[in-house]
Amino acid sequence: MQPTDNLTYARVTLDATPARVVTFIRAIATTPAIRSAMAKHGYGRREHDEAWQMLRVTCAFEDEGGPEPDRRAHDAVVELDAWDEKGFLLVRATLSHRFPAQAAILLSGLEATEGPAAVLGIRELLDRLDGLEQDGAPTTDRRDDVKALALLASRGLSPAERQRLRGLVETAESAEAGPRSRADDLAPLRRLRAWFDEWTAIARAAVERPDHLVRLGLAGRRPDTGTVGHGPVGGA
Repeated sequence: MQPTDNLTYARVTLDATPARVVTFIRAIATTPAIRSAMAKHGYGRREHDEAWQMLRVTCAFEDEGGPEPDRRAHDAVVELDAWDEKGFLLVRATLSHRFPAQAAILLSGLEATEGPAAVLGIRELLDRLDGLEQDGAPTTDRRDDVKALALLASRGLSPAERQRLRGLVETAESAEAGPRSRADDLAPLRRLRAWFDEWTAIARAAVERPDHLVRLGLAGRRPDTGTVGHGPVGGA
């Protein structure tokens, strides 16, 4: 057999960790002598609950009851990308001749783009529309600001539509619009492994009875003799 490379071995070790943690904390919870020995070294309810919380994270479904967050973000980016070209054209065509000052404020430096950049452009346009609605612009007539916004609303860019677009922007920016990275996938397992390594090292010092080490998953019985051999069961 070819030797396993370090990256693959690390993943195998991490994947084996949740099951080993369950064995370890169950032995502490159900064996008073083990629990007493561990309590003398600081293991209590908080540490026990911390382990369960990390286990829930490593074993949880993502976003139960709906599509994965990255899928929703991806779909939002696609929809905004399709909207920005016609949306900017609508604003320009509606305001350029009737309200040129407002058109300049809303569209200066903005143009239709593709992909995630479209999200930024639409967010900026929405921010400018909100600013024009709430405070106006120091260089424009407030009455014209109101008329310009009303005209845009009559042509499709209503408050409800702006709110819908704002929701899409927030969704697009709430999660990466691509697959989770390997580093993100392994991070919860690494945190759990660090917890496990810390407390198993303490257990080896605190727990003296060989059969208790077996219950904790920190030793196994040798099949040939029935005696206890120290070291992790299964080698992970």
